[in-house]
Amino acid sequence: MFWKNLKRYKLVKKRLHFSLLIIAIVLLDQTTKLIATSYLPYSQTIQILPSFNFFLIFNAGAAFSILDDGFFWQRLLLIGVPFAALFFFFHLIFLSDQSNYFKISICFITGGAIGNLIDRVFSGYVVDFIDLYVTIYHWPTFNIADAFITIGASVLVIVELRSYFREIMKEKK
Repeated sequence: MFWKNLKRYKLVKKRLHFSLLIIAIVLLDQTTKLIATSYLPYSQTIQILPSFNFFLIFNAGAAFSILDDGFFWQRLLLIGVPFAALFFFFHLIFLSDQSNYFKISICFITGGAIGNLIDRVFSGYVVDFIDLYVTIYHWPTFNIADAFITIGASVLVIVELRSYFREIMKEKK
């Protein structure tokens, strides 16, 4: 009985940590967007450091303004697909037996997706304000949610490649 309760406690604790990570990402994203919309002028460059500007824009499309022409079915797609993906992500985080690195990367993606989905549902657009560049080459303007999605996806690729190569090495032995 004790061991069963201990195992259940550890599982609940781990799930709570993953949930808190997602909530922290969403709060950080929404707070930075609120500050950006409150204090930054729209569509005007404010240089912070060399190669780093703040540049407030409202992105009605998908990543990098794809699907930005405003058709209803595209809006539905931009809201419906992330909602469906969230159910899949929550399954991966809370019900799968994947590694913690895998689950943390999915938490990053999920937190970022929720942050952008909140914008899209309540405003019809996503607030972007971070502008990185090298000389004349600009990365598309993005936000904290986009950064977490990108980091999460990158870590996920590394985790999966590592797992793949470990399996290959096991097969060779």
